[in-house]
Amino acid sequence: MPYDADDILDEQEAAAVLHTSVRSLRRWRSEGRGPPFAKVGKNVLYRYGGILKWLERREEREAEAAHQRRAAWERRRRAARDDEPPASE
Repeated sequence: MPYDADDILDEQEAAAVLHTSVRSLRRWRSEGRGPPFAKVGKNVLYRYGGILKWLERREEREAEAAHQRRAAWERRRRAARDDEPPASE
């Protein structure tokens, strides 16, 4: 079901959008690392647009982390190559 950015989702709907379980959402929330939420009474609510922005930030962080891992691998590779003795003929 398509949502608008301002649509309000309950835990089950948010979990479905993220292809995860409600239990994971609750754990992320308790660890302070999940998408933004609001509590209204006993209900935990998520704005669809907030979920999308949270995903975008994660994508950016993951891309940067992958870039840093690749750069570190390249540095180790160059260092190992520089430490090798010249090939004898």
